[in-house]
Amino acid sequence: MFPDTPADELKLLPSTRTNPHGTKAINSISEGHRTWVDSLPDFLVPTTVEENGQTVTRMLPFDKSRIFPYAYRHSYAQRHADAGVAPDVLKELMDHSDLKTTQNYYNPRELHPMGEKPQVAWSRREAEGLRRLCELAA
Repeated sequence: MFPDTPADELKLLPSTRTNPHGTKAINSISEGHRTWVDSLPDFLVPTTVEENGQTVTRMLPFDKSRIFPYAYRHSYAQRHADAGVAPDVLKELMDHSDLKTTQNYYNPRELHPMGEKPQVAWSRREAEGLRRLCELAA
């Protein structure tokens, strides 16, 4: 839509009104998105907290302020990195011009002691539990 504008100046979701260069983002999606997110029921997620001097995991509501349109792009990239997609492949999927940008999603310091990020370990355990339920129901 904006072939004469450098890619690093384009907005992810450009406005179609008075925006001949694609450098202005649309505003209405953010407002509508926030209204929609706030109307959703609470999402309970495993959260590590300290109680009486001990670290425990509790199911607590996810902070909905952390759900915003650009977060979907980050989540998409992080899930691919967590799943073991090669950095050069993810670079192309994300349309990053520099591999260093993509490599930010591959952070070994965030790995779980068992070799995977906690959210991946949790989702794998959940998926295994669902698979077992399906087998029992069959």
